Amino acid sequence: MQPDHDRLDRRPFWTVQSVFDPDGEGGDFAYTIGLHDRGLPELHLWARPNRGVDPGEDWMLSPHDRTVLLNTLAWRLLDGALAVGDTWREKFDAGVAVADFELCPPADREHLEAFGIAPGAKVLPVSWSLTRPLEGALTPLTPAARTRAERDLRDAVSALADARRQTPPSSWRPAAAPTFDPRQPFGPLTAVVQARGAQLWGASRTQLNCLLRHAVDVEIGGGSVTFPASSAAASARSVGRTRALEELREAAEALVQRVTGLPRWRQTLDSLLGPGPRESREEASVVRLLRDVVLALLSAEAVADVIPHEWLLAARGPWLTAFGPHGELPGPEWSASPTVLDAVRGLLSPLDARQLGVIAAGHRLSGDGVVIGHEGYADLVHKLNGWALVGSAGCPWRGTLDQLPAWGPLLEGVAGPGVRVELAPLPEFQEWANCLTAALTHRPRLSASEVRAFTLPFEDLLPGLVRLLDEPLTAAS
Repeated sequence: MQPDHDRLDRRPFWTVQSVFDPDGEGGDFAYTIGLHDRGLPELHLWARPNRGVDPGEDWMLSPHDRTVLLNTLAWRLLDGALAVGDTWREKFDAGVAVADFELCPPADREHLEAFGIAPGAKVLPVSWSLTRPLEGALTPLTPAARTRAERDLRDAVSALADARRQTPPSSWRPAAAPTFDPRQPFGPLTAVVQARGAQLWGASRTQLNCLLRHAVDVEIGGGSVTFPASSAAASARSVGRTRALEELREAAEALVQRVTGLPRWRQTLDSLLGPGPRESREEASVVRLLRDVVLALLSAEAVADVIPHEWLLAARGPWLTAFGPHGELPGPEWSASPTVLDAVRGLLSPLDARQLGVIAAGHRLSGDGVVIGHEGYADLVHKLNGWALVGSAGCPWRGTLDQLPAWGPLLEGVAGPGVRVELAPLPEFQEWANCLTAALTHRPRLSASEVRAFTLPFEDLLPGLVRLLDEPLTAAS
């Protein structure tokens, strides 16, 4: 029987409060608020290990990690399956990092800085240690990794050439004749890292806006913007690049600080938060989000040859989508499986251009929250977009959506018979298709109410959509 605390229909009656170290020294922590109301002790968890020989100076539990852990422990506590003195082990970073936890006796609320907890409530701290592989020798790139690095560098430099000219600080200018020497400040992939940093320096207000919105989508989708940086730190140890990542972290934070002092950053804040006076904490949260998504990308690029592929995709997805052509996937690796794409073609092929336009309009209106009864659609779009950004769940425009039969008569009417033209991505229709392929790819992660929210705006036009999402997907579908 599945443990009661894992049931999907249970919802926490408590909240998890995450606290950030304002000095950026890693003293972050989280604790529950509300268990005391049911006669239970509250729980407290530090983001970095507070025991053991590894202090985790380059590793910490993200806010998402802390929330998941504390919620899981709270359910166990509620079900009588957790007691002081219990120990357990969790693996992170594809098993590279191992954390050993112990639920400790009650501690002082003020000493733990858990000031949101009711005075007089018991607080049980979770103590833990971190075990990771020892630092390896500084290792050069393999021939295959160097070939991939040369390709990545060409792509990044090409993107710089297409952007408006903004001379970056000297430390972020790729060398005219770059090398892949592992003794460089950020390791053998320093040139790629520098080119990405130069992209950020030259980013337009629109690109910064898109990057931040993509980061929010990832977080709403249940992912973690910061996790690729943690995975990169774990991967760096085996090839002796921990020191390089430490230098990169300092340099990246300095770069973000300079970017957030540029005039277009103020314009970006206005576009995200609205013009006019704002609380400093609102602006600080946006700066922190930018820092996290930048550090995740740059850290992953510094160890792109050894980081697990899934986390390289997760780091690059929001970045390449923001800096790439509008409406396109970051690359073929972000495409959903052929089975999913075939199912989408089968669903959409009978429709004409007007009907495809109705889908795009329905997606925009429901996503803006202006359609009564479709209020849950907008939040779901953020979640599905987040899933498409970080892995193989998106819908390519070229070769899939641009080949739908509906476009033929439309283009012939515009360009004339026999004239071959290409149809550029239609952003709203492309986004809806990305949401659909993400929903099909990750169907087990969606509840029945979420499936209903996604299909409701299109139930008259696409009666087969519900069936497609509710039946097992096979090649025959």
